[in-house]
Parts: sequence; C-alpha cells; structure tokens
Amino acid sequence: MRATRNIVAHENEQVDYVIIWNALANRLPAEAGRVRDILGQIEADRRRAA
Repeated sequence: MRATRNIVAHENEQVDYVIIWNALANRLPAEAGRVRDILGQIEADRRRAA
C-alpha cells in the first residue's frame, strides 16, 4: 500500500483508478481491522504492566 502512494503522487498517468478504488474499498477495511487488533493488544499489555 505504501508504494501505491508514490505511484499515485509521481506517476499518475500510469494509475488505474479502478484498481486503486478496489484496493481502498476491499483491502483497507481488513488492514484497519488488523491495526485495531494490534493497538488493542498493545493497550492490554500496557494495562497488565501497570
């Protein structure tokens, strides 16, 4: 996903916006869920350590 930002920012004539939209609509929610899980685990670890 990080490399996608560089392509969109610097090589936008080569961007297939349908692919970008599908990535945002389909992959981003799953990735956001993973980030929430990781943050929840970090918070739980902090509470146990306190």
